[in-house]
Amino acid sequence: EIATPRDAHRVRLASLDEGPVRIIGWAVERRGPGLIYENHGTVGATVALLGRMRRQTLAAELADSRPQLIVFAFGTNEGFDDTLDPQQYAVDFRARVAALGQMAPGAAILVLGPPDGNRRARSCPPADRQAMRCSPASADPCRWREPPRLAAVRRVQREAAKSAGWAFWDWSKAMGGTCGIDRLAVADPPLAYPDHVHLTDLGYEESADVLYFDLMNAYAAWKRRGASGS
Repeated sequence: EIATPRDAHRVRLASLDEGPVRIIGWAVERRGPGLIYENHGTVGATVALLGRMRRQTLAAELADSRPQLIVFAFGTNEGFDDTLDPQQYAVDFRARVAALGQMAPGAAILVLGPPDGNRRARSCPPADRQAMRCSPASADPCRWREPPRLAAVRRVQREAAKSAGWAFWDWSKAMGGTCGIDRLAVADPPLAYPDHVHLTDLGYEESADVLYFDLMNAYAAWKRRGASGS
């Protein structure tokens, strides 16, 4: 049973039998215009996650929700995998995103290229905030730098989006490009954690603001083109 304010409805779930029950999801909607946002984040996920979903179940859920926009945000975990084959990844990424898009033919697709991320050699001593700053040109293995596969993953996703007609947003560019996450990690207040992979809550909020701004600008430009007939 879910506790609610006094002026709200109270909802009770009851099982029809004594067997185990697993709640996969929960949604409460109002009858009226508005925006429904659903987030399906999974820790450690790669685009291979889409291949492990039951197609029949996924197709039924998409047919019911009829999304207008599907946003794909994969790439960080693949980019930190030195064994990744970029050519095979290109095939897998295009196929899996396209397959899901076919289940929701009325939805636009937006691919979020992976954010900037850095790493150091594991044998390095604890990083000094200034002495070990990101330097892609340095040969010092103890300086922060972007894993080589991360740039390849970003390139694959950009090219896949371009060839398929999907929208692409370069998250790393929004962070300032090369070494962007390093600058965010030493900002005051910090916008990224010391691991140089994850943003802080404030960092994610600022990235979301940039994404929203870019989306709204693109939408306004699209409406202007429609109004002019071009």
